[in-house]
Amino acid sequence: MNPFFLVQDQEPDPPLYGFTKRTLEASIRRPPCEYADCENSFYPVKKQRHAQHSYHLRLSDAAAERNARSLMQDIHRSRDQLSNRIQVFGDVLISRWKKRSQAKRAALLKEAVPDLREQQWLIPRYSYTHESLYIRERTAIRRHQLLLPWLNIQVLKTNPAVLFALLHYQTAYPPQS
Repeated sequence: MNPFFLVQDQEPDPPLYGFTKRTLEASIRRPPCEYADCENSFYPVKKQRHAQHSYHLRLSDAAAERNARSLMQDIHRSRDQLSNRIQVFGDVLISRWKKRSQAKRAALLKEAVPDLREQQWLIPRYSYTHESLYIRERTAIRRHQLLLPWLNIQVLKTNPAVLFALLHYQTAYPPQS
């Protein structure tokens, strides 16, 4: 469904994308309404003509519902497991985490979550990289890092309360809040 294809890629110039008019017109989907309420959830037709705002996948309502249901079941299952683990090991986790030095906390975080960013301020740094110019070329790891830019080793190792707050929030409140 994505009508755009890479035409030229020579650094330091930004990549150039091409399209055919027929595939571009076929990929455009009208929002369900033209009101401001829909603008927050759907790209207007005019914006969909640009590569960075085009939809690259179309799901049927049934497939979207199945995916959403499956993801919600996974979320609830993971949340229940995390709650059980915190009930059993929460006090030990708090006392041991507070006793660790920042270097040891960083080492543990790298071991537990190797894809976690090392430094703060990912979004300003990312916007100056050549990688940010590519359409739909982000890895799943980079996408997660961009969706949670505040979650990085620097923050978690310097302030123990951030990790505890994150764990508390994950278990105390349902996903929709």
